[in-house]
Amino acid sequence: LNNWADNRIYVVQGTSVIYSFVKTRSGSTEEGILAVSNGVISTKSFFGYQGSGTTAGQYTTSGTAIGPGYAANTTPSGTSSANSYDGTSSGTNNFAVEYLNNLNSERVVQYDLTWQNPVPIFTTVNSGSGQQLSIAYDPLNNSLWIGGWGTSLLSNYSMTGTLLSSFDVGHGFNSALGFDAADGTLWLDWGQGNNFQQWSTTGALLQSGSFTGLASGNFLSGEFEVHAQSPVPAPGALALLALGLFGIGGLRRKRIAA
Repeated sequence: LNNWADNRIYVVQGTSVIYSFVKTRSGSTEEGILAVSNGVISTKSFFGYQGSGTTAGQYTTSGTAIGPGYAANTTPSGTSSANSYDGTSSGTNNFAVEYLNNLNSERVVQYDLTWQNPVPIFTTVNSGSGQQLSIAYDPLNNSLWIGGWGTSLLSNYSMTGTLLSSFDVGHGFNSALGFDAADGTLWLDWGQGNNFQQWSTTGALLQSGSFTGLASGNFLSGEFEVHAQSPVPAPGALALLALGLFGIGGLRRKRIAA
């Protein structure tokens, strides 16, 4: 889980934070988005302004910086500005949904694994009203789940933009979203604080709660780790959330075992 307010990334497993580390490039909002794949966390700026020159980068899931960093705020050709707040990865590409841009639309944008070479792949909302914010890759059917700050819907789209299904969570202010391929459920942060919900893909609320040791507030981006060659995480990574968010699957298993 990525906390832009205290400039840290948290990793959660079971019911608790197991460790956290400081982002060491630009930090704060300039590394506010993350995606996790193949053992690597990749950060990106909330804001896309072509040519502004800030730097994001990659980290191991234990917090070691990898490589020299890269441009934090790439935007698709023809877009002068865009805001995105959550990221996800298929293991071969990263994705974000534009919460706002200068084109009065909300688009899903595909990037490479270092958040470069952005290409819009489909439009979700044309109002430009700042609805969509949350995004998670579903490796079980190669699709994207999208939710939002300004909407109570969680919607499942094909990679070409066909709406496959949706359900209403009963509230807006939805931020970090992750998909747990181990059991095919969604984890959602309500209000960017330490308040997480687990949902089935058909719209049943399975549980909600908070994580011991997680700092207060400002969690907009969170993710389960995925692997390009192995969509279902290995047992040791089932509940690994960058930014500490989606280890709640471990909470469910512990409760059943008890």
